[in-house]
Amino acid sequence: MTQIETVTMILASAINVYILSVGTFAGLTVALAGLLILAERFLINYGVCKLDINAGEKPLDVKGGQSLLAALYANEIFIPSACGGKGTCGHCKIVVTAGGGPVLPTETPYLSRQEVRSNVRLACQVKIREDIYVRIPEEMLNVKMFNAVVESATTLTHDIREVRMKLIEPAEIKQ
Repeated sequence: MTQIETVTMILASAINVYILSVGTFAGLTVALAGLLILAERFLINYGVCKLDINAGEKPLDVKGGQSLLAALYANEIFIPSACGGKGTCGHCKIVVTAGGGPVLPTETPYLSRQEVRSNVRLACQVKIREDIYVRIPEEMLNVKMFNAVVESATTLTHDIREVRMKLIEPAEIKQ
């Protein structure tokens, strides 16, 4: 066997070990992530929790384990959330008077010290694990969902787009 063949075999062997190591690491990572998801879904059961809005004005029974924003949305209470509940916009601020747990590090960039002292939280970051009591401004409780189709979308500037929509049902919005 020549020296070139020996070096080639050693390199091929090293590459195989490297590929096998990376594949094993990736496989273990995916398996552990899947195990965590299954454990959360089947082992952690918070049951049905009470969601009390504005001191008994609108009590709801909601499934524990979901975000406060998701529970409100499921009950047709629409809190502004530009990021869709990903915790990156800071728009879904509401007051949690009890049952919300501590303020999370993901919330602190979007909350002032005064807001933290006043129990303001991001609804998308609060997980419902027990009965929870919140205050929501009356105007947010009156927000409705409407179905519409996009009539046109016009780019006005590099970061502004005009989107014209047409209501489907009902045909007009009544105050």
